Parts: sequence; C-alpha cells; structure tokens
Amino acid sequence: MVELGRSCVHPDWRSGGAILALWDALAEFFHRDQLDTMIGCASVNMRDGGRFAASLWTQLRRTHVAPIHWQVTPRLALPVDELQCDLRVEAPALIKGYLRCGAKVLGAPAWDQHRRSADAAAHPRPAGALPPALSGRVRSAPTGLRRTCR
Repeated sequence: MVELGRSCVHPDWRSGGAILALWDALAEFFHRDQLDTMIGCASVNMRDGGRFAASLWTQLRRTHVAPIHWQVTPRLALPVDELQCDLRVEAPALIKGYLRCGAKVLGAPAWDQHRRSADAAAHPRPAGALPPALSGRVRSAPTGLRRTCR
C-alpha cells in the first residue's frame, strides 16, 4: 500500500507533461515495488470560509463514501455542521478524476488550518487507478494502473 502525499506544481505547468511525469513516476514505483493499493488526500481550498468544501462533502458522502472498515476519522474535522453546505458544487479536476476511477472518500474532511484547506482521504479502487485523461497513456504502468476509467 502507498500513501500519496501532496505534490505542488506551478499553475502554469498543471496540465500536460508535468502531470504525466508525476503519474509516470508513480506507476513505475508501483510496478517496481509490486504495489497494488494507494490512498491519498484530496485538498480543497478554503478561501470562501469552507462553504465549498462543506458542500462538496455533503454531496460526496451520499454516493462516494467507503465501507465502514475503510473509514478514517480526522484529528481536526472540518466543522461541516457550522458551515453552509447546500451549495451545488462541482468537484475539482483531481477529485473528479479519482471518482471516475471508482475512488471512495474515507471519511469526513480534515481541517488543515496551516494550509487553509479541507483535506479528504481517498482510496482509489483496489489495484490502483489513474485519472481518465491519463489512463492507458502511462508507458510503465502495470495492468492494474492502466485500467480505463469510466
């Protein structure tokens, strides 16, 4: 099992080659070490005071929460009950890609006060998965990572 940490890419380079290089290196690591499961964190900026993050969690917990035996509890949970959480929002691209690949959210979002973000732990389906735009394009990915996402 691999836990993916944060990656920071300058906004001018967040598509195309830089992202492919990140996923290619990850796929090579999976293949080399014979790994088949990853978990990671998907962050949402809290510039709006947390309303977007709370609304996104409200939507995702209806359809994309992992079974209870996979769930985690954040040390400092985002206070969703204290925030407006009925906005109709669209998941950011990375989260949307994970969800299309069958990812499950592992529990309520954590509140990272230092980075001013809400962080939700996520678990792509067993045997890994890549976002749809990258699926099948990573040259060194093992079969499980090259699956086509719907």
